[in-house]
Amino acid sequence: TDETAYLRSGQALANGDGFQRDGHPELHFPPFLPFMLGVASHVVDDPHDGTVALTALSGAVLIIPLSLLARRIAGRTAGVATAWLAALAPGLATMPQIRGTGSEAEYVLLVISALWFTVSAVDHEGRARLARVAGAGMLAGLAYLTRPEGLFMAVPLFLAVLYMAWRGRAGAGAAGVRTTAAAFLVPLLLCVVPYAAYLHANTGRWELTAKTQDASIEAW
Repeated sequence: TDETAYLRSGQALANGDGFQRDGHPELHFPPFLPFMLGVASHVVDDPHDGTVALTALSGAVLIIPLSLLARRIAGRTAGVATAWLAALAPGLATMPQIRGTGSEAEYVLLVISALWFTVSAVDHEGRARLARVAGAGMLAGLAYLTRPEGLFMAVPLFLAVLYMAWRGRAGAGAAGVRTTAAAFLVPLLLCVVPYAAYLHANTGRWELTAKTQDASIEAW
């Protein structure tokens, strides 16, 4: 199962044996969730309990950025209502914990948090804005390291960052636009480039994911 693959590669990574499973490089799944599960397996007695706990924690924490987004868009009442809906919605509150094996809960938490950092950056200036933009870029990168499609989510976020910087260019000029763009791109690339280099070292091809049919069969 996916959970078994996550745990084997994650435990190897957390133990310092490299990102591998059963003596072979792990090419099917990206490394962030396996690493988190590998660390969790050292904290709890049963590695499966660590998987379920991490999924439950991700679903619970997801309530925060969702409610903050709703509050930013539609006010305090909308934020409170969204928090209740997120806490009670089966797709967020119960189903991930019942399954406890996928990467969906962690992935959604990272993407929604990146979206919140991007939106909240609009309300700040200077270093506070750059810190939020950098946080969005880092979270988008971690989302990619959780599920490869996370990189697609980084595209509209980056475009939003560019638009925000362009609108505020009167004060900072072109240099301000470049600085804001770099604040997003640098942490994103710090996540993307090492994994792409890892895939190239093991497949001989430059690619952003090896999750193809051939690689999947070889990995399993």
